[in-house]
Amino acid sequence: MVAYVIAQMTVIDPDKLREYADLAAHFTAQYGGRYLARGGELTNLENTICNGRLVIAEFPNRQAAIDLFVDPDYRKIAVIREAATTTRILSVIDGIEYEGLPSAGV
Repeated sequence: MVAYVIAQMTVIDPDKLREYADLAAHFTAQYGGRYLARGGELTNLENTICNGRLVIAEFPNRQAAIDLFVDPDYRKIAVIREAATTTRILSVIDGIEYEGLPSAGV
């Protein structure tokens, strides 16, 4: 079952974050991931607040996403992201199977 990494952060240093993003793309692909959303304009709905940068990446499964974040070589570049941002959310969530549900998303 697919899994998604959701990250929300405030960018402190855009140049460092660009450096990190260039390096991290290799690791994301190595673990079978692909970016679904990476930055871009964010519109909050229904009086919610989500400020800063939002990134959503899809992985073939939860373990692949976790394996990326514990990879010793990835950890060496993660320090760049940590210096470039204040991360508020960095989570993995399983996708859902719609089969058998009363309606999509319930």
